[in-house]
Amino acid sequence: MAISRVKTWANGEVLSHTDLNAEFDNILNNASSLISPLTANLAAGGFNITGLGTTTLGWNLIETKTASASASISFTSGLSTSYNNYAIKISNFTPVTDATNLVMRISQASTFLTGASDYAWVRHVWGSGGSDATVVDAADTGIVMAGSLSNTSGRVFESTIFFGQPADALGFKTFAFDNAYFTSGSELARTVGAGMFQLNNAAIDGVGFLMSAGNISVGTFTLYGLRKV
Repeated sequence: MAISRVKTWANGEVLSHTDLNAEFDNILNNASSLISPLTANLAAGGFNITGLGTTTLGWNLIETKTASASASISFTSGLSTSYNNYAIKISNFTPVTDATNLVMRISQASTFLTGASDYAWVRHVWGSGGSDATVVDAADTGIVMAGSLSNTSGRVFESTIFFGQPADALGFKTFAFDNAYFTSGSELARTVGAGMFQLNNAAIDGVGFLMSAGNISVGTFTLYGLRKV
């Protein structure tokens, strides 16, 4: 409940210890009204502040999928106007085939699109062996998020991907990603990049992942909606 006045004193009235304790107890018992983020409503001195309610803030879990020798992993539900922005977290990921690339594609009307120039992407790679390079493709069949991944057990790939407004038709759908992984050459690498679906600006209804060759050995893929504030 929100903090409210316990007692209103009349002119000349004596403040008792009981009244004072009640006022302090009111604050202590309704502390949620004073913290950030504000979850309850405040009303005082003619001013009203509306809280955010009890809805979970931040990343709201939509769906989790686990790979096991999978040809691909895809999210084909959960993308809507419920959220302005989304995130996908990839954890403990390893490909079956060494030195292969991780590719992301999107779907429209329940069909994943693979045209020769449907996508454009750019990524910068830093490696523990001294590599420092930018890789670009302005016309591709998918967004290549990372190249030459190691398939060695325990040398996992981790990534966070952000994208927004999948259900609107305001512009090309763009994705930003940040990866950490081992290459097939045993180099620890970090990749920061962006990709774009450039065939049209219509709504998309799915996001999928696959390897350039072979399957996904293991990995956890989690889709989140970023709460509107």
